[in-house]
Amino acid sequence: MTAVFVWTSTSLFLMCCVLYNGCISFTNSERTVRKIELDKVCYKTCEVLVTYSSLFYTSCGWWGWSRCAKYKHGYKAKESSCSSYCPVNGGWSDYKSWSSWSSCDKSCGTGTKTRGRTRSCDNPAPKHNGKTCQGSASNTESVSCKLRECPIDGQWTSYNISSDWGACSVSCGEGTTTRVLSRSCTNPSPQYGGKDCIGGYTKTETKPCNDRECPVDGGWDTFEAAGDWGACSTTCGDGLQTRTLSRTCTNPKPKYGGKPCSGSATKTETTTCLLKYCVCGGNTCPVNGGWSSYTTKGVWSACSRTCNEGVQTLVYKRTCTNPAPQNGGLPCLGESTMNKTRSCMTIKCPEYVVMDPSNVIGTIGQVVKLNCLISPADAKWKSIKLVDKSLNKPTVDISNNGSVRSHNSRVAGSLESRADYVKAVFLFTLSRGSGVCSLVSEYTCTVEMADVNSYTITDQSSLDITAPPSNVKLGVQSYYNVSNKAVQTINCTADLGITSTVSLDLQIKVNGDFVDFEAFGGPPQWTVSNIRNDDCSEKVLALYSLPFVSEKMDNSELRCKATDSKYGTTLYSNVGRMIVKI
Repeated sequence: MTAVFVWTSTSLFLMCCVLYNGCISFTNSERTVRKIELDKVCYKTCEVLVTYSSLFYTSCGWWGWSRCAKYKHGYKAKESSCSSYCPVNGGWSDYKSWSSWSSCDKSCGTGTKTRGRTRSCDNPAPKHNGKTCQGSASNTESVSCKLRECPIDGQWTSYNISSDWGACSVSCGEGTTTRVLSRSCTNPSPQYGGKDCIGGYTKTETKPCNDRECPVDGGWDTFEAAGDWGACSTTCGDGLQTRTLSRTCTNPKPKYGGKPCSGSATKTETTTCLLKYCVCGGNTCPVNGGWSSYTTKGVWSACSRTCNEGVQTLVYKRTCTNPAPQNGGLPCLGESTMNKTRSCMTIKCPEYVVMDPSNVIGTIGQVVKLNCLISPADAKWKSIKLVDKSLNKPTVDISNNGSVRSHNSRVAGSLESRADYVKAVFLFTLSRGSGVCSLVSEYTCTVEMADVNSYTITDQSSLDITAPPSNVKLGVQSYYNVSNKAVQTINCTADLGITSTVSLDLQIKVNGDFVDFEAFGGPPQWTVSNIRNDDCSEKVLALYSLPFVSEKMDNSELRCKATDSKYGTTLYSNVGRMIVKI
């Protein structure tokens, strides 16, 4: 701040100009003028420096001014009243309207959406070095939002044992046995468009088995000499001598109930001998016997089997007449007969297949079995197919080399061979989950024979699935009217297995106990839907049409009761109330 005062003796005029923060004041000896511009003026005491000059002069020189005029300069302090505009602090205006809500920040599941509003620091705006508004010029709020549930992909449960170990693949000796392990896609189940589990519902475990050792029939070892040759049958000329040969039933020994060796353990070996020549003459000399040529009547024996492949035999004979032994000559050595064999088949044995059982009712949570038995055991077959008749497509293929191919993850197949039959075994896993209901069908066991001239043989069976009741629910109107003549209803619903036999009843609470609602009206009318649920149950609706509504029914508790005689189970629905208007 600077104040300048100029004082002269001639004008006697004193002017004070005060500059303070843009505030300009003019002062003379008569009045003070201020420029305010509608702003509040604040007053305070301040110290100013006053500059003055004194001029002493004479009337010498031109126009009375002396060229040697002298000046006196100086300063002095003075207290004076001065003014300025007061500081104005800023103030917030009211918030503007909220903006629109933003989009949810998550495309699925629980997210957040926000909206905002703003205000201005102009009520009033800060002036003259006043403070600005404190706080934020904007305000936001958020709420939770959910556009849709996030897809949940299905996950497998752990495998559980669904069946006991099956029969050994062979009746004796080393074979294999199998059992089925099953799992379900419920850990968690796929929801809200999530992916189904990848892979099969079942897997087969295999381990070696040996129910019993196979019988080992005894076999002969080779003949060996049991002693020396005996004496020659003649003292001169050609004679015969014998020795005994023996063998043992050790190649192999009979074991595990096997048959002993057939035939004799010994035999006699004969050979010729000559001690010395005999002296003879004429017809008295010995003549040894000789074999004639083989001859046959050309008649084959009957076939060894009445059907399928057997063996025929043709017998050839020779005689010891070429020449016959004479005068003590030796007989012919060796067998007089020889057999020739060939294969034969009078007729083909009938080939057939039997499915066992012919009908099976499975229960959810079980593994059920269908068997396909092929006879005779030596039937030459190429493949066994289990065909779903409703789809006309194979469910399982088994080839004659034992390989198994399943087209349904809930169905497994295996092959068992016995002395009197061949059996294909099919295991159905009926655990709850997608696809189990599709197993309800008629099935055909189709056996394709290896002989192209043979017909394909078939038999069929059927599979149904039952389940205990579930999801029993009560449905009531929002209110009932005593004077309403239209039909007023109460309904009970339950999910049942296809072959379940369940009674579904409506009950009302009277004097603290639930009793059948029939005490108040006629019997219910049943309507059964034809649509199966995914777990092979079906929805059953019992619709109860009320013949009348009375005041005493008001605020009565109701429930539905489902009783399954097969499983011996009883389920109850939620409890509802009957509101009656008069």
